[in-house]
Amino acid sequence: MAKTRKGHPVKGAIAGLLLGLSVSLFLLIFSLWVVKNLEWYAIVVGAGVVVGILWGLYGPRRRRKRPAGPPVVVGPRGAGSPGAPPPV
Repeated sequence: MAKTRKGHPVKGAIAGLLLGLSVSLFLLIFSLWVVKNLEWYAIVVGAGVVVGILWGLYGPRRRRKRPAGPPVVVGPRGAGSPGAPPPV
């Protein structure tokens, strides 16, 4: 039986889209990459989406929160410690 993959590819795609857009705008605004054809910026955005999807599928998972155990009961101060007076 095939093992099902658990991840968040849609959240990864959205995050990758934002990553690609921000990298493209950074390159455009600061003129680090002067390209007259906007297809290259679309390629950067597409690569960001692909990276986001892969990160959503194969990236680290959050650990499940453990259910709370029984409450810890704390006695009066000093009770049960060695040298403490016996309870009355």
